[in-house]
Amino acid sequence: MGASHRNLIKLYGYCFQPEMKALVYEYMEHGSLDKVLYESGSKIEWAKLYDIAIQVAKGLFYLHDGLDKCIIHHDIKPSNVLLDKNHIPKITDFGMAKLVERDVSLGPSSKTRGTDGFIAPEIWMPGSKVSCKCDVFSFGMMLFEVLGRRKNGYYENWFPGNVWKSFNNGQLDYVIQDCGITSKDKENAKLLSVVAFWCTQFEAKDRPFMNEVVLMLQGRMDVGNPPPPFPARSSSSNPQSVLKVIPKIYSLANESLDISSKTVDAEHDESINSSKEEQKKEERVQDYDYTSSKSVEMLQTKLQRSNPEKFTESDLRQFTSNFKYKIGSNEFGNFFKGCFADGVEIAVKVLIERDGVKQLLMAEMNTVGLTYHRNIVKLYGYCSTRSMRALVYEHMSNGSLNQVLYENHDRGIERKKLYDIAIETAKGLSYLHSYAGGQIIHNSIMPSSVFLDSNLSPKITNFELAKLMEKGATYYTLDRVRGIPGSAAPEMLMPAPKITYKCDVYNYGIMLLDILTMSRTSKSRMLLCDTFNNEGLDTAIDLCGIPNEGRKIAKIMCMVAFWCVQDNPEIRPSMDQVVMMLERKVLDDIPPYPSMHYDDRYD
Repeated sequence: MGASHRNLIKLYGYCFQPEMKALVYEYMEHGSLDKVLYESGSKIEWAKLYDIAIQVAKGLFYLHDGLDKCIIHHDIKPSNVLLDKNHIPKITDFGMAKLVERDVSLGPSSKTRGTDGFIAPEIWMPGSKVSCKCDVFSFGMMLFEVLGRRKNGYYENWFPGNVWKSFNNGQLDYVIQDCGITSKDKENAKLLSVVAFWCTQFEAKDRPFMNEVVLMLQGRMDVGNPPPPFPARSSSSNPQSVLKVIPKIYSLANESLDISSKTVDAEHDESINSSKEEQKKEERVQDYDYTSSKSVEMLQTKLQRSNPEKFTESDLRQFTSNFKYKIGSNEFGNFFKGCFADGVEIAVKVLIERDGVKQLLMAEMNTVGLTYHRNIVKLYGYCSTRSMRALVYEHMSNGSLNQVLYENHDRGIERKKLYDIAIETAKGLSYLHSYAGGQIIHNSIMPSSVFLDSNLSPKITNFELAKLMEKGATYYTLDRVRGIPGSAAPEMLMPAPKITYKCDVYNYGIMLLDILTMSRTSKSRMLLCDTFNNEGLDTAIDLCGIPNEGRKIAKIMCMVAFWCVQDNPEIRPSMDQVVMMLERKVLDDIPPYPSMHYDDRYD
């Protein structure tokens, strides 16, 4: 299985011969994190260690949620985190890792996996069932070593236990001081400690997911007051979750949203019940017989296709039966259905010959070609000759979200499924903005850029206008106005606009409004906004004709959309926050009234 994330070690190749089995990885100049933490004389400031912890958390989140199957690493510890020349961390050593099917949350443990001192308590239990929460526990134990720049130790010198005791007695400041952490890093050290307590809860269901860990460490999610962690805690206790999503900008005074603390608790209980239901399903863990020649051939094919291949025009004609089946088009090219020799279905996008066609090809190659995420369309390869420029993608059998919303209403996709599609699309955008090799701004998020596979899982496509940001850059400038009034972010319509990832957030908000109204006109969006502002949320939802069973998720989607389409980019949430708000179905604040612009020339 391919993977592409800036916080995962890059695999360049392999050798599988009778006399040698080897893997070729990128070289990491600064070695492993354990050397930085344990060896005296390390010159890395603690603030940098804190940043390293956040980036490792991002890498783990991608493993758990960003691929077609969940990868449980099973051995997260400082020695399995390597640092490159810029001290950017990369997770390595996947020898104990397991692939778990996405439709189950747990897998049976056939043997103990991991390193003593980092292993989650459920691993030790006979016949235990493990999940990605095992990695969360290990990560929490690693946070304690980052805090103290030392090994956790054992018995009476066990550092995590001493940190908890000091925290519980209101003396955490003394521990932080003893760790040599200066006043400028004191608050982050406290935050890291509390996050570590949450991660090392005895019950797996009480631990956060890694996306929540990222937001907590970044200070974008309240951490609350954790219950006693570690195996010593009584398993009978059942703490209430007090994690809340920001932004907190305006006070919320709308009881119809049901957004009190009881809502958070109810959602927490609901997730626990859901988890119990998942346990009743057949639980499967993906295992391969790596010694069989068939498995080796399958693995070689997967590895080959994890990086875009170069195809000839003759290859494409063979794949598509001489471009026999046209399945769509847009302003940049025509799409044809085809398949590889092994039966894998593909979509070949032949770019229209025009000025800048080579730049369009390179834009897609340099963006989607560097990604690997279950909600990003997979690029298998390309063709670039004088007579043809084309891209070879995976085939999406259910077409675009645009067709579902506006053309094929009789397909009967439920509102709940549309809500799930919105969440998954948000995860894909979050990956582009924060977790890929470099920040990617899509610049064209809309229903026609979201395609659906055979399971109606969404994948973002149409990267013709995408921009891979330079390292350290927070924006880029256009030399001309781009976008359609009513759909484009307001800043894109300014002279020499400065484009940031918040433009994608705005476009995503517009897409949410279109899902709600089942319309793509700026008039419909403006009417929804005006109704919300003048008559309240319930009346706005009535306007969308949404039945009772879909009203709760419609309210959440509507509120998130209004946050995303704020005129001021600074007020718009990040896509990480959007995912959290949609998944937890909880909002703390009413957004300011968005100023939607209507121009019937573009409807």
